[in-house]
Amino acid sequence: MSQFVGPDGVEMRNFIFSQIEWSAVNRILDVGCGVGYDLYEIGARVTEQNASSAETKSHQQFCGIDVSPEKIHTANTDSRKDESYEFRVHNFADKLPYSDGYFDVVYSHNVLECAADKAAFLTECHRVLKPGGQILCAHFDWDSAFYNGSDKDLIRKITHTYADWQQDWMDACDGWMGRRLWGTMQRSNLFVDAKLVTYQITNTKYEFPYYGFKSVQGYGDMVAKALISQDEYKAFTADMDALAISGDYLFCITTFIYVAKTRC
Repeated sequence: MSQFVGPDGVEMRNFIFSQIEWSAVNRILDVGCGVGYDLYEIGARVTEQNASSAETKSHQQFCGIDVSPEKIHTANTDSRKDESYEFRVHNFADKLPYSDGYFDVVYSHNVLECAADKAAFLTECHRVLKPGGQILCAHFDWDSAFYNGSDKDLIRKITHTYADWQQDWMDACDGWMGRRLWGTMQRSNLFVDAKLVTYQITNTKYEFPYYGFKSVQGYGDMVAKALISQDEYKAFTADMDALAISGDYLFCITTFIYVAKTRC
């Protein structure tokens, strides 16, 4: 599936990023940074809001970690990269490679479900945050993604199967991570001043680069794993094509966004 972020993804990220107070922020960690898109966008915001004086910029550090060497390579070869950015391959099950109280903000999107030991994962995120530092953890609720269509049973099977698919690079999988985000974070007893907000991606266009369209392309990967049949996938995509022509296509998915601080 393409890494290209469509207009719906841009709007969602603008909303997510707006939940953080970026002034006086210099050091940021993106846990599960992928190809670096979010971190580069965050870096641009921080640089703009903090006036980018030479002294301020010298203290800025934007760090990203991910389990995928291929994605980290892409992040490191991005034309926007400068000495403020650092990207590393890292297994989320291991201790974070940073000292205590190092970061002003820890950001993570669609990663928590992949941590087999979520308590240990959150403890590490807390450890590297300075007192009064901010954490933003966002996660799709994969199992509540929906498409309009003519075959309810088939659509339910495909979307639910995808939600429960633990892919090779994942240590764990939870299609309900979005709805479990608040409870998981609060049970850690690590953060204060917490709030939970939601954002829905809603598509009425079935075309690249909208998220619903790209998700349909990604569902095709389940055929090779024998999670769905080729005939089922063909019937599903034919249904989406027909809905796009008739004007009845609709896709929607909700992301849950948890924002909190560490104790001062």
